[in-house]
Amino acid sequence: MMHTPTRLLALLAIVLLAAPASFAQAEKEAAYVPAGLDDPLNLSTPEETVRSMFRAMYLGDATLVDKVFLPDAQLRRVTNTGEIRPDGLQAWRDWVGAQSPGDAVEEIFEIEVQATGRLASVWAPFVVTYKGAVVGCGVNEFVLAKAEGDWRIVFAMDNAAPEGTDCTTFKTDYTKD
Repeated sequence: MMHTPTRLLALLAIVLLAAPASFAQAEKEAAYVPAGLDDPLNLSTPEETVRSMFRAMYLGDATLVDKVFLPDAQLRRVTNTGEIRPDGLQAWRDWVGAQSPGDAVEEIFEIEVQATGRLASVWAPFVVTYKGAVVGCGVNEFVLAKAEGDWRIVFAMDNAAPEGTDCTTFKTDYTKD
């Protein structure tokens, strides 16, 4: 039979050994990463290439942006007034590179992919969170080409949701039947 001090030491050892695992779990939950955003670069399908672009944004990694887009690719925006903003890929790439991991999260959903041969189109509604606050929503469209075995973005355009749209409910509202 164990003496009381021995039992107390055994109990203390169990608590101390279990504590780091508990603290690590709590820390992991506090630093939640949306599913897939910490996965490696994947250019195997049009959808995975687009997801890799948002991984680059999430990680604040401009070099990954370079790997996802073909040279001379373009990034444009259609504003709510109908203005088509000129190519903003370099500015967006530089902005991504200035972010810390986790600052910018763009969640895409209800993704539609059309592909034939080496050409694909990806339609992806989105909600953007910046430093924990929802800051925008709308729809992205990507044109991709398969080059040297990988799918890469040739052209991307986004359209912000109409003024007055509640971006905190955009995903739910968009996916309603």
